[in-house]
Amino acid sequence: MHPAINDTDSKSQWEPLAPTKEAHEFHLSQTYHEGLLKLQAKEYEKARELLESVLKYPLIANAQVDSSASDGHLLQLSIIIPRALLAAALSNDLVILSLQL
Repeated sequence: MHPAINDTDSKSQWEPLAPTKEAHEFHLSQTYHEGLLKLQAKEYEKARELLESVLKYPLIANAQVDSSASDGHLLQLSIIIPRALLAAALSNDLVILSLQL
């Protein structure tokens, strides 16, 4: 039996709760935003790493088109991140090409 949240007299060991789906979504959104900032700053490799990490995250990878409305944000990320990755790859190739000329 677990102690009540407001139980200050209990000697039982507290078990940490797993992060909620919303907490995961928030973290993924923050990481995506960070990736976009790196892309804007022309830090293409770091941007690619961040965006790919979001795309590979199980919540994103398993987002379904016909899922509940709560998965809509995850589905959006799964669609727009490949576009951002493509932009990073193209920008990086253009930078490399211009350096070689």
